[in-house]
Amino acid sequence: SLVAGGRPGVSEETRARTLAVMREMGYNKRPRIRRDESRYNLAIISERLLQPLTLDIFYAEILQGIQTEAQSHGHRVLLHLLEGGEHGVDSLLDQLSDDVDGMILANGGDLTEAVIRRLVASDIPAVLVDNYVIDQPLHCVVADNVTAGYLATRHLLGLGHRRIGLLAGPRKYRSLVDRQEGFLDALTEFDVPVDRLLVQPPSHHAGGQKGYHQM
Repeated sequence: SLVAGGRPGVSEETRARTLAVMREMGYNKRPRIRRDESRYNLAIISERLLQPLTLDIFYAEILQGIQTEAQSHGHRVLLHLLEGGEHGVDSLLDQLSDDVDGMILANGGDLTEAVIRRLVASDIPAVLVDNYVIDQPLHCVVADNVTAGYLATRHLLGLGHRRIGLLAGPRKYRSLVDRQEGFLDALTEFDVPVDRLLVQPPSHHAGGQKGYHQM
């Protein structure tokens, strides 16, 4: 009871072991405080990027869209960054306030399937953005990246090009994996062999320039 209530009287070692067992058994799920049934507190959860999330052109617009829509309905949005991958899930859940009503899990990367499952196990309703889990029925908002990669490649092939490069990006992002799948589908349709030297995996802008020059 001392550990569950966050009160003193137990050693840090005992507290850590007790919290670990509570999480494993599901006893750490806190009741969410509902002060106003018409207003919700939404937590946006993302990995920590090399640059601030708000400076990323793609995700800055996603964040703005979430904020604009939430505010128009009187809801509040809180941003939380996952630190340390799966090892940081417990700390992240501890940071979420008791009155968080829903989570928006944005992007992939450190938000792996294992991390997503642990976050969802907290019983806080969740929606994924630009990511999905294949074997778990979770709500998600995604673009059809397979078709996007396919159509872009097919357009170039239709113009007669055969040496088409792909800056694939890190495979920890499902959207990039899906685009590469579409790219390969188009090459197969046109019976063009895959040249692995033309598929480069940059992880940042400098890497993209380097990959381009290596093609």
